[in-house]
Amino acid sequence: MPIVLAPEAPTSLYIQISRLAQHTRGLLADARVRLMIAETDSGAGDPRTLARVSIEGEALELAPQDRGYERPKTHYLARSPDAAFTFYLADFTFFRIAPTRARYVAGFGRIYNPTGEDLAKLPC
Repeated sequence: MPIVLAPEAPTSLYIQISRLAQHTRGLLADARVRLMIAETDSGAGDPRTLARVSIEGEALELAPQDRGYERPKTHYLARSPDAAFTFYLADFTFFRIAPTRARYVAGFGRIYNPTGEDLAKLPC
């Protein structure tokens, strides 16, 4: 599942997930969310030294008729054209995640707390 940073709101993350999934029901019950994105482990070294970022935020469901839905959809399909069929399935929906805090671990003992501006500079 790609996480999309939309050009008009680079500090917002968008995820497309199925309403049938247990984690979606959890988001609908409690909008607080925490994501962790980690560097791929090649198996060559100590996994504790892998770079990773944890992002905390609030998730808001977007319906297809909502203002602002088409831009992340366009961006998402540009990155994952093979996922186009999911937009015809009634159970798939977008959530916009507005980060409130983040923590970046660049390796063992190298920890940073990035700002919204830092997150906006991430390649998407």
